[in-house]
Amino acid sequence: ALLAYHKDKGKFPPAATLSKEGKPLLSWRVQILPYLGHNLLYKQFKQNEPWDSEYNKKLIRRIPPSFRETQDDLNKGTTPFQAPVGLATIFPPGGTGTNSIQIINELSNTIMIVKVPEDKSAIWTKPEDWEIDVNLSAKDLLKGFTNAIVFACADGEVKTMPLKVAENNIKSMLAIEGKPKNPREN
Repeated sequence: ALLAYHKDKGKFPPAATLSKEGKPLLSWRVQILPYLGHNLLYKQFKQNEPWDSEYNKKLIRRIPPSFRETQDDLNKGTTPFQAPVGLATIFPPGGTGTNSIQIINELSNTIMIVKVPEDKSAIWTKPEDWEIDVNLSAKDLLKGFTNAIVFACADGEVKTMPLKVAENNIKSMLAIEGKPKNPREN
């Protein structure tokens, strides 16, 4: 669905839609609903209201199967599938969407979506994702993950990587340029 969105719009969706004042409203997950075959659900959202407005929060329980892994996810309206949001990722904070041309790293080595540990799951409509701080060590970035990390790359392939291997590769796989940008370097 993310690749279909990109093909249609010329870029990946932003991590969140924003109000005129720049406040996050709805998650990228809401924006790709039409590409998952949920156009009617997409049309029910008030795009100019936040995820937890009186109107939009009624739609939380309508979480599509693509965003849930367990019955508990359905009951709570939560998802473990999140975008890594941070500098030089496909989903930069406050971004407008990344075009695949901007991805210098190989698409097959650039992480687009991650299955986060259960305790980090988020309400699927909420613009809340896996926050990436490039100043953290790889071990700290992966805190809470056990044994392996499951992710989808920018080419659409889903992969599983042992945690020890991920610790050596995570930073370069999150960065669209193949190496993380240090905000202190200018």
